[in-house]
Parts: sequence; structure tokens; C-alpha cells
Amino acid sequence: MGGIYDNPNTPTTKDYGFHAGKTVGLDVTYLVQNWIGVRVGVPIYVQPVAYSLLLGAPIKFTFGDKLALGGLDDLLNIKLKRFAPSFAREDQNAIAAYLDMTNTVQSAGHLRISGYAIYQYQPNLALIGRLGVDQNLGGDSGSMAGTSNVGTTQTFIRAGLDFTPRKWIDVGGSLGFDDLGHIGTFGPAGYLAVRI
Repeated sequence: MGGIYDNPNTPTTKDYGFHAGKTVGLDVTYLVQNWIGVRVGVPIYVQPVAYSLLLGAPIKFTFGDKLALGGLDDLLNIKLKRFAPSFAREDQNAIAAYLDMTNTVQSAGHLRISGYAIYQYQPNLALIGRLGVDQNLGGDSGSMAGTSNVGTTQTFIRAGLDFTPRKWIDVGGSLGFDDLGHIGTFGPAGYLAVRI
């Protein structure tokens, strides 16, 4: 829906504020077995129009009714046009859109190996930790959406919670590093998910 970040269109001044999201798309997961699925998504950035193919093989193992371990849910994001948008990182999408306006070569996509642990603290409240590595597939030395100020491989770690106030709504937040190699990537993130 949006994010609070420094507007990349004003590189000489700081312009922190809420910026509306411009990414929509289709994201479908099919459960193959009770522990593995197939995920296909098409994130579309609206202005300028950019889209990619997102593939995953989400795995999840449960231990009793309180603990689950999983990962590989967003394994590969391949640029199809301009840059590879992210469903979750509007700040990175805005940077990639800015770089597109300056004709900067964008990344061909990203390979992301990640895992998570979920502890079901209460029936409607879960604690979540996630750790992983994001590898740029080439194009420039950019991060998830093509920025040029970080390395080609990023190690990330986040901890947060997921609250389910209604059967079809999740609200969550996390705190952590998007790249352990850069202290400036530490910060909060939040989300709202509506399930069908």
C-alpha cells in the first residue's frame, strides 16, 4: 500500500514521508503436499510500467501446534520489463523507478534463499523470525530493485509479529536489517494482508 522512506526523486535533499504504493499484481500459491507448495506471482509497478515473474517453492514443517519452520517462498524474481518490482518493498521499487528515468542498467532479477521460524504465541498472535541471502542476478551492483549503493549479495534478518484480528485479515510488523553489511538498512516494516 505504501511506505515511509526518503523520496529517491530528490537525491540532493532528504524528503522522508509516506509515499503511496504503485505495485499491484497476481500472487498465487498452490499446495502440492501438506509441507510444500508452488508460488507464482507477477508484480507490476504502475508508473513507469515494470513487471517481473516471481517464483517460489514454499516449504513449511510444523512441530506440534506451536512451532513451524519454513522458507523458499520468494525464491526467484526475474525482470520481464524495466526492473523486477517487489510486492513488499515499495522503497526499493521507487529507487528502481528513479534509476529507470536516468537510464541506469537495472538488475535482471534476484535469487533469494530464505528461511523463517514461526512461534504461535496465542491463537491469533504469532512471533516470526526470518533470515536469508538475496543474490543479484546481474545488470548492476544493485539491491532488490536495482539500487547501486549496496553490494550484489545481501544478508537480511528480521523479527516481528503477525496478529489476526479477523479470520481473513492479518496485520504485522517487523524490525531488522535488510542488509547486515549496511547499518542504514536497519528499520521497521509493516503490512496488512487480506485473504480470500
